[in-house]
Amino acid sequence: MRSKLVRSAVILAALGLIAAACGDSGSKSSTPAATAAPTATTAGATPTVGATGTCDASKPSIKIGGVAQVAFFPGTDDGINARIARENKTCIQGRKLEFVGMKDDGSDAQKNLDLNKSLVETDKVFALINTSAVMLPQTTNYLADKKVPYFGWGFMPGFCGAASWGYGFNGCLSGYAFDKLKAVSVPNAKLNSSLIDPIAELVKKTADQMTIVYFNSDDDSGHGGDLQYQALFKNILDREFVPTKGVTDFTQYVNIVKAKNPDAVMLSTDFANAVKLKAAIIAGGYKGIVYDYTTYIPGLLDSSKDTAAALEGGYSNTQFPVSEEGKPATKQASDDLAAIGKPAFLTQGGSIGYWSTDLMIQMLKSISGDITPDNFRKVAESGFTYKPLDGGIGEIKYPDGHYNPAPCAGVVQVKGGKYISVVPFKCYKLLDPPK
Repeated sequence: MRSKLVRSAVILAALGLIAAACGDSGSKSSTPAATAAPTATTAGATPTVGATGTCDASKPSIKIGGVAQVAFFPGTDDGINARIARENKTCIQGRKLEFVGMKDDGSDAQKNLDLNKSLVETDKVFALINTSAVMLPQTTNYLADKKVPYFGWGFMPGFCGAASWGYGFNGCLSGYAFDKLKAVSVPNAKLNSSLIDPIAELVKKTADQMTIVYFNSDDDSGHGGDLQYQALFKNILDREFVPTKGVTDFTQYVNIVKAKNPDAVMLSTDFANAVKLKAAIIAGGYKGIVYDYTTYIPGLLDSSKDTAAALEGGYSNTQFPVSEEGKPATKQASDDLAAIGKPAFLTQGGSIGYWSTDLMIQMLKSISGDITPDNFRKVAESGFTYKPLDGGIGEIKYPDGHYNPAPCAGVVQVKGGKYISVVPFKCYKLLDPPK
């Protein structure tokens, strides 16, 4: 029973997150694991004579490793290298950060565990950047036992709960559902109003007044996600589950929208169904807001004109700062990428790597005394608050971030084959769940 609950929670965690990445998997892959270490060296991650700022070449580097589903999150290593390269101009306590490379778990849970063990026991890394839907408790419990902090997109149970050594750049994303599923104890977890409030702004109603129809994937993730949506949405006119395979005619779903005529339609499905459903509902004459959480992927529209056409007129609620807004945080990230010879915009994978590394660096720089696991933990769990530049991912405080997310989001619309910011990225409120 326990394994089934954990599996459900894991799949729930990936709802709308892995789907988005899968839609981007056709883009150019990130640096393979076998050649990632030279890339890190090129980015300036290895201590060298004549280091600038306050760097001390006689001091050992701080080793950082990475594990990801590389096909789902291409470019994660670019984001890591870009942020590390800038930090290595001044260093941390005189020490450079050394990124030993991104390892690909190939969506294999045992390989994920083996790679993490190798990075800890052989490469002797101090910390890890980890984002994978197969980073199961066997991996996260091992890292906690070894006192190795890990950073990433906190959609897995291992980023949640008091015992976690995982630090999501926007916190524990699904604490309420994980607690309900008994995957991990997350007492008093709250609901994330950024899933609905930005859309309510678009329709010019309060979240309590806005009517909605939503479609979930008909799988464990969809049924699990329904726990959060039913607790969050107040005026649900209809909700249906969409098969993950075999649907070629979306007329029945279009007809539901026509009959109910809600203020907004939410699509919480895999990437492919989100694109098709959105196109069908808009083509069917619906004039309201059709949105998802998966289809804002910088670079996607230029790389696939067919996808751009299918998404035209639709909206996406994104947890990542919108590059199109041109705020200082995303501009800095673009400049950092350009400085290491990479395209000057944040892909989804690049965002994960960059913001995870930025959080890690702020925590490391807050340590007084030697940089040790115990000193790190003392700082991280004593009310540390991550403060990004203006327009960044949003503040997150720990240990609170082990229980709740940073409730931040923005909304983009596809117009003329381009993403346009229609609700600026900002932070909303955490809400108490219904009794």
